[in-house]
Amino acid sequence: MIINRALALLLLASSAKAAPFLPASTLRYEVTPQGLLEDCRSAKKRAESALESVARMPAEARTFDNTPWALDCINSELSDETASDAFLKYVSLSSSVRDAGNECETLLGQFAVEVYSREDLYGAIKAYAAKGDIPSGEAKRLLDKQLLDFKRSGLELPAARRREVLELRKKIVELESSFSKNINEYKDFALFSKEELEGMPEDFVSRLERVDDKYKISLDYPDYNPFMDNAANPAARRVLEGKFNNRAALQNISILADV
Repeated sequence: MIINRALALLLLASSAKAAPFLPASTLRYEVTPQGLLEDCRSAKKRAESALESVARMPAEARTFDNTPWALDCINSELSDETASDAFLKYVSLSSSVRDAGNECETLLGQFAVEVYSREDLYGAIKAYAAKGDIPSGEAKRLLDKQLLDFKRSGLELPAARRREVLELRKKIVELESSFSKNINEYKDFALFSKEELEGMPEDFVSRLERVDDKYKISLDYPDYNPFMDNAANPAARRVLEGKFNNRAALQNISILADV
């Protein structure tokens, strides 16, 4: 998810028309796991309510703004409102907050699958398209993409097959979340001699933890990226690169096979 927008997109009013631009939600590092999940679920409920307004609108009242554009805005607003919650999966110092962030990310991913599996929303988009007053340019591109997304979600299949596709896609979201969580939580490091740190700035070397006469380089980005950019020893870079690219491999091989 990933999740680093500077401005929120247009917020929908109850009429499904767009409101002025609003600032994006700020990162809340001090949130509790319970507070994070409550915030995430509340944002999802608001999105569900807004989608219901779009779905129930009479066909004759449909316009680009209150149907395709409204659907896009609802999805974007939900993403912006929950950006901080999902982002904490990757950066929080608290393992329980990271777990809550992972649960939020999974919830949102499955909700996205559900949105494009809804017959009423697909019918709403098709009802607008059937009116024939489709704008050109980016607006037409958005409409075409939405229609394609619904079709790819199985909306042209028989009901039983649609349900199968829905469950498979939601399962894939779970597996993807587990895959990324395993990488995020994985801890490993490489040990290098002072000679193997040639090319690294002194302030980088001076902050490193020592293990006997070796220097510990973790796989975290503040260690990995500077080392790969600056270390002059190709063998040392190869060692760290190999460890980095094999993060959580033992846990994730089976998950990847399931996906």
